[in-house]
Amino acid sequence: MAWADAHFDSYRARWTPRTLPTLIVSGGRDHIVDQRIWQDEPGFHGPRILHRRIGEAGHFPWIENPEAVRAAFADLAGLLAAPRPCPAAGRPQCA
Repeated sequence: MAWADAHFDSYRARWTPRTLPTLIVSGGRDHIVDQRIWQDEPGFHGPRILHRRIGEAGHFPWIENPEAVRAAFADLAGLLAAPRPCPAAGRPQCA
């Protein structure tokens, strides 16, 4: 983490998903990417943004715990399949 802190201390997200369905998968033992990037930025929180932390994984959770990553994508598929409210008047849900 020290190397990442030394080289990426000024990194800030230029884009956030806000309402776009998004899955953020991280390894609980990742010492390369500081997960505060996702935790501290309000734009990475919302009803259509899923955070899945794979506790026993490092920087490569899809290799270290593929079952947990599959479950995370299943959660995203469920989110995508669920109807969502539509802001347009008179429409109960958006496509």
